[in-house]
Amino acid sequence: MTDHNPGYTLERLPFKGALPPEQEKNARMRDWPAVYVIDNEKQVYVGETTNIVARRGQHHMDPRKARLTTMRVVLHDEFNKSAALDLERYLIQMLSGDGAREVLNRNAGMTESDYYDRTRYQEMFADIFERLRAEKVFSRSREQILNSTLFKLSPFKVLTPEQEASLRHIIQLLVADDDVDRGPLVIQGGPGTGKTVVGVFLAKLLVDLANLTEEDVEVDLSSDHDFFDLFTHANRNALLRGTEGRGLRIGIVVPQQSLRQSLKRVFRRTPGLHPSMVLSVWNVGDAEERYDILIVDEAHRLGLRSAQSNGALNNKYTAINQRLFGDDDVSHTQLDWITQQARDVVLLVDPRQTVRPADLDAATMDALLARAHAEHRHHALVSQLRVK
Repeated sequence: MTDHNPGYTLERLPFKGALPPEQEKNARMRDWPAVYVIDNEKQVYVGETTNIVARRGQHHMDPRKARLTTMRVVLHDEFNKSAALDLERYLIQMLSGDGAREVLNRNAGMTESDYYDRTRYQEMFADIFERLRAEKVFSRSREQILNSTLFKLSPFKVLTPEQEASLRHIIQLLVADDDVDRGPLVIQGGPGTGKTVVGVFLAKLLVDLANLTEEDVEVDLSSDHDFFDLFTHANRNALLRGTEGRGLRIGIVVPQQSLRQSLKRVFRRTPGLHPSMVLSVWNVGDAEERYDILIVDEAHRLGLRSAQSNGALNNKYTAINQRLFGDDDVSHTQLDWITQQARDVVLLVDPRQTVRPADLDAATMDALLARAHAEHRHHALVSQLRVK
């Protein structure tokens, strides 16, 4: 099927079975940069390759994609590797923000690089989006997606260099196989520096690493992904140490109820993640099993024993302290609950936002940051993103 724009074609073919004769004979199906979308009514996968026929066969072997039915291939006379990667990234981000289907892609980081004539290609991407929307691959307009909470909180994001550097170091520390008693990992940044996005991105990346298979390395991961080199079986095994075959037990703790509800919607539409991973600090305190990793958003909002808002919370605080520590010492904070209930802890903090009487006090925050600095487990985010 030739598109109205002569610069590219959008070919629709069955995901399984024999290819139609005209597509079987098309040399560019075997030797040309291409981007493809495979979907059904509930799931979607996006990829790029120089051999559609071979890649199609590889995907057939993946049980996660067994229910996909339709494959759409974008070919362009002047496609190159950079343009194909850029279109792949764009479609993954837009589909994750659309929320109509689960995006089956792994999250190993997506690079956003400049290349020759990129503006012209990106104008074409907008046209490709509209074609795919006309074929019901997308359910909403570009403007609706870009302004949606799903898009803003999606784990499929292009990171800033400082976000990428912080996450890379954090993952390296998390897979370090040692028993040294160290404090939490800390990511510190002001409003609008992308702390929450980093937390969501990290959760998805860790789950994908924990579920890594040989087929993922060969088919679903590309050396062009930012974190490709970290997706090794040695790192996977180190991450899963002590899990005894049950899989990684991970949670993201979110103090704000409204944000928790938004993140649960994101986690519900993201394979590998689940709404039950989005927690309040009270959920953590009540948990019968320890977590392998807890990521805490706005960790400066964790509370003190002496500053609960009502009697019921005071009673609950007492019960959790008694269960976790055997006493109700006033010095026990909710940060202590977190560190008691997890093997590894990643805290996203902005000490300057500690404004409520119930928040962690300045002395506790100063001690936390000083230890993180001393152990080289502190990372700073300074680039302002929200104003953009």
